[in-house]
Order: sequence, then structure tokens, then C-alpha cells
Amino acid sequence: MAPGVDGQFVGMFSEDAKFRRPSWLERLRDKHVTGPFRTAEPQAMPSGLIRSYVRRVQDYRPPSHATASLLPHSLAGSLVSDFATVAYGHRRILIAPQRVTTDSRQRVIVTDSAVPAVHVLDPRGENSFSILAGSGRRIAWPSGVAVDADDNIYVADPDKGSVFVYDTYGRFVRTLGDFHGETLFEAPTGIAIDRANGHLYVADGPRNVVYMLDLQGNELQRVGEVWQRSETPGLKTRHLVGSGELRYPSDIAIGDRTLVVLDSDGTRVRIIDFDCNLIGGFSVVHTAADRAGGVAVDNHGYIYVSYLNSAEIKIYKPDGQRLGSFGQKGYRMGQFNTPRGMFIDAAQQLHVADSDNARVQLFQLNPSAPAADAN
Repeated sequence: MAPGVDGQFVGMFSEDAKFRRPSWLERLRDKHVTGPFRTAEPQAMPSGLIRSYVRRVQDYRPPSHATASLLPHSLAGSLVSDFATVAYGHRRILIAPQRVTTDSRQRVIVTDSAVPAVHVLDPRGENSFSILAGSGRRIAWPSGVAVDADDNIYVADPDKGSVFVYDTYGRFVRTLGDFHGETLFEAPTGIAIDRANGHLYVADGPRNVVYMLDLQGNELQRVGEVWQRSETPGLKTRHLVGSGELRYPSDIAIGDRTLVVLDSDGTRVRIIDFDCNLIGGFSVVHTAADRAGGVAVDNHGYIYVSYLNSAEIKIYKPDGQRLGSFGQKGYRMGQFNTPRGMFIDAAQQLHVADSDNARVQLFQLNPSAPAADAN
């Protein structure tokens, strides 16, 4: 971890969606990198024969809705699945995790662009499921994900220009951003929920806007600049609609009293209060070849930024002063391959979508304030 910011590797959700903690041998082997292990690559066995702990929710385009299990129902099918699982391992569930959050049941909710799907993962392995997206289904391209105080799941779909809401069991509830055929959003990506006040924040990159809505989808406020198409083909009119400027916001994190927005194609952090007033910001790119993929905030207001190319996580104060960093490119615990979305839960556990390693890593952050800064 960063100097003055203590933390410890807790475990990971691997490719088969099972939560694993490191053994003492693995901790000893990798103590200098914060620890690791990776599940074996899937073998060339038809996936329908390989058992999975994760059931699938098939949410088709309206009006259909059906749920199907991955497990075979017949005795013969179960035996074949058992033998295939022993020989080839469990089915690969996580392919390229993008964004992550948690709910009050300690379940980890992950969007995965490569399946595509929204995975709801129970660390106990008792109630995990995936809401499948893609062709013919309600969600086309899952991106940002958030959870409200009742554990309802909100999923941003930039392809559909909407936010879809599911209950805690994966049943569709409603669509936000679609008003009688007219869409509020163009391509929403990052979303976050202020659970205490019941406010949903949505980053719409192409419109350079962050919206604040209630949980029914009614717009309360917005910040940024929006492009509106005029009636004349090929022309656009630019309107200032907030107290500050945003450039293609892509991810959002909720702090204690502020909203942290990653924008400018992952090169800048903007800090906004809960009334959508811009109050600060700083650059987060130090090399031309690197850019940020995700952002999170801990209970001290320190801002965590994941870097795609250097595969590290840097920690900043709200004024942009860097406290330090951790991580490097690799497959072991505490190492990353294209880290993207992050989330820090109420217990101050940092969840990192380690995208190209097909896993989600968990770190326990030190609840005490850092003792010293690092340049």
C-alpha cells in the first residue's frame, strides 16, 4: 500500500466466481507484492457440461422475462456435469469485469462487458447469479453499477442510453432515463447512489454532464455542459447548464460529503458537492501513455485512482497531493492487469475490478488516518 496508507489483501473472486482467501504459503510467497494465485485457464470442454455455482437470469426484451439455472436437472445430466467439473474445473464466469459495487448482504455486484452480464456474487457461494445482457436481452452493454439502500441494483447501459433497475433477486423493476420515447441520457457510463439521501448520480460522457436524479428517475439537478442538437442538420448548440465544466465524465464515486468524478478521458478528477456545485479538481495523469480507469473514495475523503497501463492504484488527497501508490502489472495478489472500476464499502474494503486478470480483488484499508504524506 501507499506510505502512510495501510492495507492488506483479503482475497479475490476468481474466474469461476468463487471467493478465495490466500493460504499462509501464498502470503509468504507474495508478501512483497501483497500476495496471489490465479485459477487455471478453462479447458476445451463444452461449457454446458461444466457445473457452475452461478445461476443465470435471462432478462429478455419486453415483455418476456425468464430465469434459468446452469445446473442440469436430470440425474444423468448431473453425473456428466460432475465428471466434467472434476476434469476441467468450474465454468469460467468472470471474463472482463468493468465496474463493481457491494450491497448490505456483502454481495459483490460486477458488470462484465465480455459476457456480457451483471454478476451478483455471494462470497459464501449461496446466492450468486448473473443477469445476462447482449443481443435480444433488455440490457445491451452493462457499464456502471450501483446499489440503493434496499439493495436494488442499478445498471447503466450506454448502448441503450438508459439505467435499468433490478431488485435484490435479479427481477426487473423499471427503466430510468426513458420518458415516452425521449431519452434523458445519451451514453451513461459511471453511476453512484447516495444511499442516505436517495439520490442517483449519472455520468453521461457525450453530453459532458453529471445528472442528479431521485430513485424514480426524476431529474433534480445537473452539472456540466450539454450539447443539444438543433433542428438544422449537422449543427449543435452548446448550453451551460451547471456551475462548472466537465469533459466526458466516465466514472463517479460517492464520498462523505462530496462526489468525485473521473473525466477528460481518464486524465482528470473533478470534485462536486451533493448539490452539484463544482468545488475542486486536479490532473491524475503523469505520463502521456497512461490514463485512469476508475475512481473510489475512502472514509477520510482520500481518492483512489486506478491506472490502466501502469496497473497501479494511486491515492490522493482532495487537493490533488499524492499520498502514494500500490500495485504493478502481474498475476499475483496485489498485482493487476488493466484495473478498472473500484468501490470502497462501509467496512473500508477496497474492491478492484482487475479486468484483464478476470477477477475482483479485495483489500482491507486501515480505518485510521494516514500518519504521513508521501511525495
